[in-house]
Amino acid sequence: MVRYRTGSDCCDFHGEWLGWDHVLKLYFEVEIPAEVRIGGGRLNTGEIEDFAARMHLALCSMKERHAVVRKVPWPPLPESERGQLLHDFKNWMEQRGWKVTASLAEESVSIKANGLRMFRRRATRTTILEQGAWVAKAYHALLYKEVDRTVLFVSEGARQTSSWLAELSW
Repeated sequence: MVRYRTGSDCCDFHGEWLGWDHVLKLYFEVEIPAEVRIGGGRLNTGEIEDFAARMHLALCSMKERHAVVRKVPWPPLPESERGQLLHDFKNWMEQRGWKVTASLAEESVSIKANGLRMFRRRATRTTILEQGAWVAKAYHALLYKEVDRTVLFVSEGARQTSSWLAELSW
């Protein structure tokens, strides 16, 4: 469970360790329900996304590989939109120093850093949020069949997949 506190109120969210691929490369998945109530009030979509962003940043600062998901339906994307979204994702990441290989046919996306990691600048809050959101969008474009949840953020190092046939490694 992940406990979120605001003032005197707190809310618990289900979390689970996932990703038993290659020698225990685990990531933590936090699940946000479709409806969130904190302090007697119901959060709207914008407030939930802001809340998810804060959770994503907190987990990134603890260097935990993770994915933040929300239990709401994700409408399937048409084939043309899936290809365009992956193309835009690839361009966006490559402009920021990442090498991306994407294939709809193989249902795989591989993301690797260009150059040596020790010479990379520390990511800002904005960069962490943008990258996590772009990887989540690529995941949706890649695995369009999973319509029972929306992946909001994926951290660096997480291998977000629920299918043995599909791959999204970072």
